[in-house]
Amino acid sequence: MDPISVIAGITSILLAAANISGALYNICGAYADAPSTVKTLMHECYAINGALSQLQAWLCNEDPVTKSKQRLVQLDLLVNTIVATMCSFSELEAEVEKLKVSGPKLVPLKYMWKDAEMQAILRQLQSHKTSLTLMLTILSRLVTLPEELGLG
Repeated sequence: MDPISVIAGITSILLAAANISGALYNICGAYADAPSTVKTLMHECYAINGALSQLQAWLCNEDPVTKSKQRLVQLDLLVNTIVATMCSFSELEAEVEKLKVSGPKLVPLKYMWKDAEMQAILRQLQSHKTSLTLMLTILSRLVTLPEELGLG
């Protein structure tokens, strides 16, 4: 897979993360009894959004030194993480859609919220965030380490 396709995948996740975190924010505001998992999921969406934004900026970088380092990256590993992240966001989006607030709240959130499923999605998102953060760390070291060693 080429970097442009990876960037397109990242962009779609960024849009999904923004939509989902906005919906979770609205749920928190609408339901006083919202479980803490709602806020935690919202914060994970923000964190993944930040990591993906940095990754996208790195892939879009036109600096010749960075471009040469990009060739060292195995895109298939990155693609696997992006696809898994996209799948987790799709699962979360399906659950959040069921809870969107429109009109009067007839049923308390605690009766609609599937905490076990949401906790599982939360663990998946945390795992993806860890993978993305580790990849970003490795990528940044690819650029900075040769300079630090005077090999740049």
